[in-house]
Amino acid sequence: MKLNSVEWWKAVGKACEKDEAYLRYLKECTNPMTLKLKVALSDDKPIMATFENGRMVDVHEAGPGEECKVGVVNCTLDLFTRIVKGEVGMVYACTHKMFGMEGMVSLMQFGRPFMQMFESVAKTVPCEEIAGKS
Repeated sequence: MKLNSVEWWKAVGKACEKDEAYLRYLKECTNPMTLKLKVALSDDKPIMATFENGRMVDVHEAGPGEECKVGVVNCTLDLFTRIVKGEVGMVYACTHKMFGMEGMVSLMQFGRPFMQMFESVAKTVPCEEIAGKS
């Protein structure tokens, strides 16, 4: 399975549903986490994930011109791999402008669930890049 593929994101979504910390952080949010997240790596096809109440209900390759208000942009696959592996913290990478984020207010509102998803849950989902087969 390839990192940042539709298949990988679906597996991350299923893993989040079983992760106690992710579920606890969702309950701590003042509003339900219902939004679309676009992950547009500079050297890969953009992926669109739709969350309803924190549950990933749809994942697909973003079509031409398909936009949303929340996203990870200008991030290389190499950097994304390093974030998922835990070699670089997501907050560090963002605050040091190693990649861009759109919709910061939404991302901050759901910061703990997103951090848990990107920095803890995602690394448990097998993929070629983390296994060193890329």
